[in-house]
Amino acid sequence: MNDLKSLLDGESKQARISGTAFTATLQRVSRRQRHRRMTAAAVALAVTAPAIVAFGVFLAARSNVRPGPGAGSAPTPSICPADPGSFLNLGTGEPVSDEQGASALLVPGRPEAVTSCVYGFLPQQPGPAPSHLAPPPLIGSGDVSGSMASLRALLNALPVVPPGQVFSCPADIGGMVELRFTYRDGFHVIVSIHLTGCQFASNGLVRARTTVHTQTVLARLLGVRFPIHP
Repeated sequence: MNDLKSLLDGESKQARISGTAFTATLQRVSRRQRHRRMTAAAVALAVTAPAIVAFGVFLAARSNVRPGPGAGSAPTPSICPADPGSFLNLGTGEPVSDEQGASALLVPGRPEAVTSCVYGFLPQQPGPAPSHLAPPPLIGSGDVSGSMASLRALLNALPVVPPGQVFSCPADIGGMVELRFTYRDGFHVIVSIHLTGCQFASNGLVRARTTVHTQTVLARLLGVRFPIHP
C-alpha cells in the first residue's frame, strides 16, 4: 500500500514539474515573438521614416506655391485690347503686374510668352484731327516670345528711376508699347514703354529710363519708332 502511495506522489510531482516547464517554455516563446515584432517594427520605421519626411517636405513646398488662374498649363500669347486701358490701373494710370518679384525687376522670373501691343495715332489723314485726350488706339500687335530672352535682359538692365524723383519731360502724345509677359502660374507682368514724353518703361512697381541703345533694339524687335527729342 505504501508503495502505491509513493508511486502516486512521484507521478503527481512529475506532472507539476512538467507543467511548470511547459509554462516556462510558453513564456520564453512569447518573449521571443514580442522581441521579433518590436525588431520588425523598428526596421520598418527606419525604412519608411525618410520617405515620410520627404513627403512632408514635398507637401510643405507645395503649400508655398501660389496657384494661378492658369497654373499647370502652358501659357499662350495674349490678345491685345483695342486700347491700353485694360492694362492700366484707373487710379494711377500705371500698368498692373501681379507676378511675384515685379516690385524688384521690370521682368522677374522666367516668363513663357510675351505679346507686344502697340498703341498710337497714325499720321494725319483727311478729316478731323484725333483728340489726344482719348486713349490711343491699337495700331499693331504680335507674339514676340521668340525675343523673350533679349527683351527681358534689355529691360532689366535699364537705369531705374528712384521713387519720388521729380523730372521734366517733353510732350507725350500717347504712343506706347504694352508688353504683356505671361507666366506658367497664370500671372502676368505688363511693361508699358512710352514712345514719346519721358520714354520710360514701367511695370507699375518699377520705373526705368530707356536709353538710346535700348530704343534702337526695341525698335528693331517690336517694329516701333522712338521720336528723337532735340
